[in-house]
Amino acid sequence: MTIKQRGRILLIMIAIIALVAGCGDKVTDINKSPDNTKPNPQTQVKDPELVKATGIYTGRIDNNSVEIQITEDGKPVVYGAFKLSEELKAKFDQEGFIQDGDKVEFEYIPGISGERQPDLISITPIKP
Repeated sequence: MTIKQRGRILLIMIAIIALVAGCGDKVTDINKSPDNTKPNPQTQVKDPELVKATGIYTGRIDNNSVEIQITEDGKPVVYGAFKLSEELKAKFDQEGFIQDGDKVEFEYIPGISGERQPDLISITPIKP
């Protein structure tokens, strides 16, 4: 293959890449109907559901969040960081409310993947 042929192949490849890249710049909202005036009920995001779980309270991360090791059937599944409401912040500021290592029942609203932490709604220590 000569240098001239390689140059032609390279130019053709660049043209194809530019053509394909140019086709993908249209941004659409999947929650809108094609005329973009009314929401499409089939693709609307529903209100987040409240999730009930049990786990082991592992500690406070900072003033706004805590970490809980979520368990299923008493076995550890995953660690999660949960955002505290103002009401829960006040409870956690009370000495002796929950100690590191306590088993807990809690409710939370899942966060949007990669966008925000789950919101902790309630938490209660499970007394042995």
